[in-house]
Formats: sequence, C-alpha cells, structure tokens
Amino acid sequence: MIILLSLIGITSVLASNEFLIKQTRDTGDVDAQGDPVLTLTYLLVKPLGRKKLFGTPEWSKVRGTPVRWLHGENKIQVMGAFKKKNLCLFFKGNKNSPFTIKNCNGMFDNESMKIGCDTTNTKIGKFQYSDGEAEEDDTKMIAGFTDQDGDSICDVTGKDTEPLDNPGLASQVWYDAKTPEEKAKLFRFEKAGKYFAVRQAPHDCSGVEGEDNYVAGCKRGNEKTNQYQWERHVAGKVTNAAWMSWNGKQIEVVYPTDARIDGKPLCLEMGKTGKMPTFPYKVQKCDRTVDRGNFGCSTHDATKFGTAWNAKRYDQAVADSDAEKTAFHLDKLDTMSYNGASICSIKDA
Repeated sequence: MIILLSLIGITSVLASNEFLIKQTRDTGDVDAQGDPVLTLTYLLVKPLGRKKLFGTPEWSKVRGTPVRWLHGENKIQVMGAFKKKNLCLFFKGNKNSPFTIKNCNGMFDNESMKIGCDTTNTKIGKFQYSDGEAEEDDTKMIAGFTDQDGDSICDVTGKDTEPLDNPGLASQVWYDAKTPEEKAKLFRFEKAGKYFAVRQAPHDCSGVEGEDNYVAGCKRGNEKTNQYQWERHVAGKVTNAAWMSWNGKQIEVVYPTDARIDGKPLCLEMGKTGKMPTFPYKVQKCDRTVDRGNFGCSTHDATKFGTAWNAKRYDQAVADSDAEKTAFHLDKLDTMSYNGASICSIKDA
C-alpha cells in the first residue's frame, strides 16, 4: 500500500520554472497484503536564525519549498521565502539526508559542488559523476526524486529554460506585467542612448598566481550568506537597463529582482560627476545611514535633483543670490527625465 499525501493546488502557486522535490520512502512496514508501506515526503527548507537568512533541508509530509534549476549552471536554487537570498542545494550523497544548503556562489564555482543528472534522467548526484564514464559513478547517484507531478526532477518543465526574471533578458516583460499605477512609479535612467544598469560583480577564482588573471585573496570557501556583490555599469541596450523607483528619500533598484547584497535591495548613492559624467551614481545596499544615498529635488528648479543636502543648499543659495554657492551646488546636481517627465515628478506619482 502506498500512502500518498498531496499538496492541494500547489501547482497553481508555483512559477512555470519552479517545482517541489518529493521522495517516496519505504517505512519498513507491510500492509495486510504483504506489500511494503511507503510514505511520500517533500523537501522543505526550514529557516534558521532570527533574520532567517539561511536554511536547513528536511523532509515534510505536508508541504515543501519550491526550487528551480538555474539555466545552464547545474545548480538547483531554493525559491519561496529564500528566493532573493541566493541559496542552492548541495548534494552530499547521504541517502537519508542527501542535501544541504549553500550560497549559490563561492564554493559552487567548483565543478564538484554542482548537481548533475545521469544519461537516463532518473538519478541525480554530483555533477562530476553524472557522465557515467566509470562504473562506480552510478553507485554515487541516487534515484527516486520527483517533482509534484511525479516526473523526475532531471526532466521537469523549465529545467533548460531561461528564467523570466533573468537580468537583461526579461526587463520589459517584467514591466509590462505591472498595473498602470505601478508603472507610474517606475523609471529608467537614459542619456544619449546609454542606460544605467546593474550587474553582478565578477567573481573569478580561476586565476593562477603570477599570471595576469590572478585575483589576490579570492576564495571559494563558505562566504557570508548572500554576500555576492553588485555594481553599476553603463549599458548600450535598453534590455539591460535597471528599473528604479523612489523609496522615500532613496532611489531603489527594483529590477533585476534578485539584485541584493546581504539580502537587502540596492539603492543609488550619489557619486562624483567628474568621474562619472554620464550617470554619477553608485549602488549600495539600502541603508538609511548613508547621507549620499538620500536624494532630494530642488524647489527652485523641479528638474534638478541630487543629494538632499545639495538640493536644499542650492535653493538657499538661489534665494540668497549667492552666485558662487549656487554654481557650487548646481554642479553637484543632475537633470534626469523618463518618458518626458522629470524624475522629481515621478517621485510623487
């Protein structure tokens, strides 16, 4: 007898490229007919710590945590409440507890840390054993893992499909899905065909000491949870542009949706116009204590904005007819618009 537990309506809350991992286990008992009694369990990632930045995998009879394959990377990312924390499953091989949780970067740069499927799509294990070239490799792979529909997790829908929220590929699709009210609060920065964008900072530990590609201090070990860095850059394609919105006094990057540092969203920080003439902004994790991350608009000229400190003193200098101070603060302000509207007017949309 097989005891099957179902998650009612679970497929309706999963994105197209997400799935649950379930496993049917032999309890060791038999029913009246002498058949083994099996139980169905789902892989559940239980939050750890007060801030719940990390998690530990366990098996649950009533619910599971959504996961997805990262396109072309042989990694299974933990979704649900952990979607923006950049956590992945690591296959350690113990049949009773085959998975643990690690940051998707860092140690996963090593091929042996990635997850692979054997050629018959019925077993999973470490990527280095998935080619089946050696006879002992097959013994290191484990079968019996399926999704919520009973299909092997090596053959789930979306395994080889680029996720919709991948940075640079689906920004317009993401924007088009918003309501008119939500769109009114979103904007991009554009100047002369260039766009302000963000990207994950390179993290290459493959360099060899003494050669040009060597990065001193680069490490693969357990890095702080979600400590991967993001940086600003100037893009030539609108599909790579970042979507932003005003977050009180701050300007927050809301797309790419996974742009996070230490689990916190990115906000702009005013840089130096001399060093960054096109887009004088840097990105940092949203932190209310950073003064250069608090923006304001001029009341004298609604098209001018910059740090709240410079905008305020620019207005005061104009009121005092102080040409020297007016020029000084004006040089530190910027003029930006989106779809013909000043960024300052979008702030109050």
